[in-house]
Amino acid sequence: MVDNKVLDGEVIWAEIKDQPINVFGFAGKVSDYVTKIAAVGDAVYLRPKAQAVVVELDRICGMDALGNRLKAPKYDLSTAEEGYLVLRRVVAVKSVAEATSPEIVEGAVLMSAPTGK
Repeated sequence: MVDNKVLDGEVIWAEIKDQPINVFGFAGKVSDYVTKIAAVGDAVYLRPKAQAVVVELDRICGMDALGNRLKAPKYDLSTAEEGYLVLRRVVAVKSVAEATSPEIVEGAVLMSAPTGK
């Protein structure tokens, strides 16, 4: 039986690959300067074509779809053996009342539900 479930790593790549990026003064999109190595589970492994791309990739990981800087970045970017690893950031919230700002919860995965007290 074939599992047709889309991996979160593929979803992350779909969300960031068309984001605008400026490298060496030239405008483009992430997929112009970054190669997707693999999507494994909830992560996507990327290899930049130039090291200068890493700063822009890190900037994009902390932006929303409109290019606004988030107080809590949507993704975590870390080094991996073959390049860089992008994971969806998980935000732990004690209650929904604490997460009233849309900048904090937009695109984040909430780890705990309200207690109902």
